[in-house]
Amino acid sequence: MSLSVDILGVIHATPCNLQTLTSHPKIKQYAASSCHVEFVITQMLVKNIIVELDNHQLTCTHTAYTGHYLMT
Repeated sequence: MSLSVDILGVIHATPCNLQTLTSHPKIKQYAASSCHVEFVITQMLVKNIIVELDNHQLTCTHTAYTGHYLMT
């Protein structure tokens, strides 16, 4: 899998905040810096694959499930 796919998997299972996401075992296995994880998340926010709710929880959008995006 890739970091972005695992981020989607974690957020799909349970919407969570950035701190919880970066400490999740699936994400930690990549040994990516928190800056890199934030960069990937920012790209996903820009592409409308995920959104940040008012309570700072990250969750998937309809776009994440329809595949109408290009993940690079």
